[in-house]
Amino acid sequence: MQNQRTMYTSTTLIVRAANGAASASSDGNPLSEIAVALVVILVTLLIVAVGGGILTALVVAISRFLNRNRPSAAVMAAFNAAEAARLAGTRDRKHMTEDSKQTEADELDDIPASGTDKVYAALGRYSGYVALLAAWIATCGSLYFSEVLGWTPCLLCWYQRILMYPLSLLLAVGLLRRDKGLHKYALVLSIPGACVSLFHYLDQKTDLVSAFVPCKVGIPCSADYLNAFGGVVTIPFLALIAFLIITFSMVASRLGAEPEDETEEPRQVKQPTRIATALPVFAIILAVVLAFAIAAINYRNAAAGSVPDPTAISEVPLPTPDSNAAARGKVLFESACAACHGIDGKGTPAGLNLTTSQLVRSGSDAELVKFVRMGRSAQDPHNITGMTMPANGGRSDASDQEIVSVIVYLRQLAKNANAGS
Repeated sequence: MQNQRTMYTSTTLIVRAANGAASASSDGNPLSEIAVALVVILVTLLIVAVGGGILTALVVAISRFLNRNRPSAAVMAAFNAAEAARLAGTRDRKHMTEDSKQTEADELDDIPASGTDKVYAALGRYSGYVALLAAWIATCGSLYFSEVLGWTPCLLCWYQRILMYPLSLLLAVGLLRRDKGLHKYALVLSIPGACVSLFHYLDQKTDLVSAFVPCKVGIPCSADYLNAFGGVVTIPFLALIAFLIITFSMVASRLGAEPEDETEEPRQVKQPTRIATALPVFAIILAVVLAFAIAAINYRNAAAGSVPDPTAISEVPLPTPDSNAAARGKVLFESACAACHGIDGKGTPAGLNLTTSQLVRSGSDAELVKFVRMGRSAQDPHNITGMTMPANGGRSDASDQEIVSVIVYLRQLAKNANAGS
């Protein structure tokens, strides 16, 4: 709840700055909260898009300026013809060797290219590598979250993985093959991926799309493991940035692509060798994989040598459960806990049987709340499943009252299981 309060504090400051008001509303009005969340989303999306937008605008502006001062096609053709005739007239064609022919071709290629050609060539040459770097960071980052930190992905997270993982390989192969149509394949995945990430982020921060969210059983789509920088930066937020970077890069690479129209004279741009093209691709992949591998090893070593401190969770008076606590706990358990512990609480390969748990049967409410708040890492010596139980069950927004309701429901399941046996 502390992270959520921090998020609302930061977003309230944004609303104050936007409206020029002396103070912001703090009465908990749902409409005010939705307005604050919408302002945060718009501001963050502008921050993400401003880099690519400014870059694209500058490129277009520079290109138009240079095109106005660029010689016409007829003038350039006449110049090239005159230059070729001059070079041809200095040599005896009857005795021209293959070496002299190559020299003539090199001299023609050395004709200075216009400013527009240089800008386009730079875009076409480097934009693909930027997209490749973003795709591999996003891919390795998602695997780090799930396989190292033990954060179980929700259904919308899997949709984003389905769209991101192929991009990491598609971009690599396309760059190695110098595929001029790479943007056509990448945009088909990056644009829908950005839409899914935005939808997921809206579900986490607002109630605008909650009725359309497909996460009904298992890890809820609104679960927020990361919740950094006052709650603004979450996992779908990072995925959205990656998809947008890939999209902008592919659009930029299209601006730098050679003309496909056979009637248009291609620009005289020297192409890099195969080795020069392949080295950056493999260097990017190796660097990203190595960085995340080192981070995973360091984390596992640190986790193996550390034991959670139960006193780190502050002791606070717990709310008294009411007559509807079990019903509320059932709903929350089925949405957040059933994926690992089973719909009936009798366990799965990913989670223990809670109906026979001594902690559930005989532990106090305070002990159970503390355990849920802390979670249990995969490296914990008492963890026999090898699966991480995320803190708060993956629900950073869960209140003490909600956790107590789940505990009431768990005790009811344990009681029924004991009576049945």
